[in-house]
Amino acid sequence: MPGIVAEKNCSSVQWEVTPTRLIHRREPPHTHFNADVRFDEITSAVEMHYETGIKGYILRLRNGRTVELPANTVLTAAHDTIAAQLRSRSVPVTITNVKRRPQ
Repeated sequence: MPGIVAEKNCSSVQWEVTPTRLIHRREPPHTHFNADVRFDEITSAVEMHYETGIKGYILRLRNGRTVELPANTVLTAAHDTIAAQLRSRSVPVTITNVKRRPQ
């Protein structure tokens, strides 16, 4: 289920969800948030729900690595598909509601 959404500052987010992988790329390249993760490598997930309605993820992998996928409209659009893949693999998911920081 590939997609692309334009964001501020001429950047974009590209994603793809297949039966085996979650691929998330930000352009211009951003190594901290770019990920190509096999669903069977994920041991747990934290689903971040923001007041604005957007969603992000923090994924814990079998090798001990943590992958952060920051909240954006692309991940929010892919939420149902990602959640279904995690459920089908019995990956525990914790939902965290995040309030906007005071300015």
